[in-house]
Amino acid sequence: MVWRGADSWFGEARTTSHGPAGVRLEAQALATLYQKRRTEEDWKKERLVPMLAGLLELVPWVKQWHNAPNDEFGGLRLGDYFETFLAAQCRDFCVTREELRGWRPEGKKRGKTAGRKKTGGGGGGGIGVEIRICRDPDL
Repeated sequence: MVWRGADSWFGEARTTSHGPAGVRLEAQALATLYQKRRTEEDWKKERLVPMLAGLLELVPWVKQWHNAPNDEFGGLRLGDYFETFLAAQCRDFCVTREELRGWRPEGKKRGKTAGRKKTGGGGGGGIGVEIRICRDPDL
């Protein structure tokens, strides 16, 4: 499994595992790192959404291979747990699963831009504001 854009938000070394056991470990590691970044390091939505997108990719596999009640985790069904965790985080950030599925890392800017002139556009440097009201509990 590869988390898209992971190199931009993983500060420490990361490894990827494959197979049924690896998928559970990846989901646990990603959720733990997400919580650390959000609570201890005060990362904002723009930096956390890629991690949620990565977790969204893992949830179906965790549900497939690790959704039986797990004694090691107090009887939790890990697939259901991660799905509920993801839904709560999506509500917090007012982002849908479709938006997570569509997330892609920003492309790298190439070439020099210092000598380019701006043309057209009316000269305003306005600020765009988007207001969203999240009502759907199944984001």
